Amino acid sequence: MPHSFSQAALAIIVNSMKGSANPALADIERKSTALNPSGSVTIDYKVADFDIIPSVEQAIVAILTKTNPVTPNVQVHISASPVMVRADKSFVDFIFSDLFSQLFYSILQGILVSVYVTGTEEAGIVEIQETGISQSAELISNNSLISTDQSLMICTQLMEDMGGELLYLLNEKGNYYRLKFKLG
Repeated sequence: MPHSFSQAALAIIVNSMKGSANPALADIERKSTALNPSGSVTIDYKVADFDIIPSVEQAIVAILTKTNPVTPNVQVHISASPVMVRADKSFVDFIFSDLFSQLFYSILQGILVSVYVTGTEEAGIVEIQETGISQSAELISNNSLISTDQSLMICTQLMEDMGGELLYLLNEKGNYYRLKFKLG
């Protein structure tokens, strides 16, 4: 489903996608140079079925390469079976890159980040959490802590446009992200 994004939102998306062979980037840049009078651009999604696991792994490797930790401080718990989802892979890759970039300093400081990728009968689920974050149903359903960070708002909008959900919680123990994708 197409959605209009402001020039500021497009700049965040384009800057994050720079340096990657991302087919959506050229289309966004072309549209943003020919902005309509409202100053917004509609992004069209190329939704397809794909295994989400390589996208998560790629984002983890990219952030670990940037942090160059002496000891790895990212635990990965990935389904043994492919987790097929239905979304626009280019924007899913952007979302993961953005979320892991937000955890850059935590990882650099040695804070443990755990990543869980599972498939259920209803959805593909990716959870990213810093050490100490509870996975209780109470925490997951508490929307009062939703971040107002612009980048996170863009990721949330992209997820919703593709039929998924992104929940972000921040408390005294750290960050918690839960992404829910339509099954492919």
